[in-house]
Formats: sequence, C-alpha cells, structure tokens
Amino acid sequence: MNNVRLAALAAVLFGVLIVSVPAHAQLGSRGRGNESTTTTGPTRYGAVVVYPYAGFRLGGSLPNGTSGTTSNIGGLFSLDFGFRKRGHVDALEFGGWYWSDAHSNLYQVHGRYMFNPDLGFQAALLNTTRGAPNLYTLFAIYDLDSHRIGAKTRRAFGIQFGVGTLLDSGQNKTTSDLSFYANARLNLATNITLNGTAWYVRDRNVDLNRFAVGLGYSF
Repeated sequence: MNNVRLAALAAVLFGVLIVSVPAHAQLGSRGRGNESTTTTGPTRYGAVVVYPYAGFRLGGSLPNGTSGTTSNIGGLFSLDFGFRKRGHVDALEFGGWYWSDAHSNLYQVHGRYMFNPDLGFQAALLNTTRGAPNLYTLFAIYDLDSHRIGAKTRRAFGIQFGVGTLLDSGQNKTTSDLSFYANARLNLATNITLNGTAWYVRDRNVDLNRFAVGLGYSF
C-alpha cells in the first residue's frame, strides 16, 4: 500500500473517531501550537506560511474509550503580524493559524508580547467550526535568530521555542497539562523561508504530536 493510500486510510479512521466523541475531547487531543513568526523590521513586520503537510499523531486513552494511536494529515495556513515602536525593544504580535482535512478543522487565535527580540509570552484560544472546545494555551517563548547572535552562515535562520500549558475547561472541570513547541525557519531567498514546526500537547489522558513542513513569505 503506497503512502497516499495509507494517508487516506488514516484520514478515514480518524474521521470516524472524531465524529463519535464530544467536541472537547476531539480538540483537546488535536490542538497546535503556535506557527512561525518573524521578528525583523523597524516598526511593522509579519509572515505568512503555508504548510501543505501537517500531520497529527494521537496516542493514549483515545476519546472513543480505547487505547492506542491514530494519525491524520491535513494542510495548515498561518499568518502573523508584529508591531514595534521605533527605538523600542519590546513588541506586540498577533496572528493565528487554520488546519483542516477532509473531515474536521481546527484554528487558533493568539496574542504575543515580546519583552525584547528574544523573550516573550503568548496566550491563545483554540477552536473549531464544529463547536466550542474551551481550550487555551499559555507559553513562555525564546526566539533565537542568526542575525542577533552574529552567526556567520550563508543563509539566515531562526528557531523559536515555547513551553507552557494547555487549559481544558470541558466536562465541567478545568485541567492544566504540559505543552511545548519548536518552530524553525531557514531563508531560501530575501523574503522566502523554509519552515518546520513540531508541537506536543498533553490533555488529560491523551498525547498529541504535530509536525508540519512548508514555505513562508516574510514582510
């Protein structure tokens, strides 16, 4: 069986799973994290990234009452904007991302405050057009950029790390679990980047890992 047929089979199986469980369980196990953000520009800056491949792997006590792992593959689109006063080191950033496959979708809206080009924190809401999952994330962020550290490389690069918590307020109770992510970007041309992201989420008895690869345009 080739990779395309395997991906299609995974999508069908995952679709059967998600339509059989409550909304909070669907999204508590499938939420992403944050997407790539540029930190350059005098007063305004941003980035748009298209991830044609964004795979989610779900494992643990599955929402349908069984244990094991399942996977799904979809596409992801992200957009971020930043604002920094001229002469200041702190910045405000806003953005979000949208993921979908043939059976479901998930999106995030987030705000970020960078104390300086390296350190900041982020708050985000996770939701879906299928219902309200009542999921939120809080992250502390460290952003490493090759320009700021003076790295002598042929192509500029950046890596952003985030560690924090996922808050799930479904089922009339609120739980807090570990979450972390890493985003990487490599400049292919002046405004074109190759982007990769990995995100781990723990929600009650479920573990989620998400990986995505795509191309971005920074401005």
